[in-house]
Amino acid sequence: MKLLTALALCLTLLALCACGQVQPEEITTTPSTTTEITTTTEPPITPQPIKYPASYKDAPKAYKPVLDEFFYQAQPAYWGYGETCVIGGSYITEPWFTQTANLGYAIKDINNDGIPELLLLDLNNVGWGTYEGFFVYALFTLKDNKPVQLGQYWRRDYAGLTMDGTIYRVGSGGAKSALLTTYKLKQNAAELTKVKEHMGDLGIVCYEIKDENQQFITDEEFLELWEFYSSPPNPMQFTFIPIEQ
Repeated sequence: MKLLTALALCLTLLALCACGQVQPEEITTTPSTTTEITTTTEPPITPQPIKYPASYKDAPKAYKPVLDEFFYQAQPAYWGYGETCVIGGSYITEPWFTQTANLGYAIKDINNDGIPELLLLDLNNVGWGTYEGFFVYALFTLKDNKPVQLGQYWRRDYAGLTMDGTIYRVGSGGAKSALLTTYKLKQNAAELTKVKEHMGDLGIVCYEIKDENQQFITDEEFLELWEFYSSPPNPMQFTFIPIEQ
């Protein structure tokens, strides 16, 4: 009887121990995900080499370095305004006023000495004057078969040529002041010769310079001269040749 009681007591104790055990929790792991941001770096734009013309129509070979430089400046470029302009440089100081298609040149013997001059031109008048001819960026002649620059012009310092070979130059300092000068290219010369000069600042002083002497003129006389210089009669005729032939 004691043995049975003891056996029953052991079984009870074993049952209690089994009930008190805590089952371990099942741990599930979720694989981590990583979001990668892919960045791409575009290679820098490499300008394509410029293929210059082997020669330029009607132009003496000696002018090729000048025309190559003008051709380079005529290549389209972006200037930050969303417009197609030309590269600024030694001949084109304000490229936003023109377009490549309007740029060209002319070959003309302006003083009848047998030496052809080169004019770098724009089809449109980008100056302040009313001159109806081509806008002249630069004028060259040849000396010992090498190009010599005679003049360079821009919007506030522009020039027009007439049939007799006179160069009318208007250098404007603003709305009320200007320097008006005429030049001639003497035969076989490598520089321009000044013929006349007028200087004026309206409302202050206007005068004509003759042999380094100043002869005063009125505002009205100066304004008439200014208009005449800005659009001289009988402009010289040129055959315009586009720089991109």
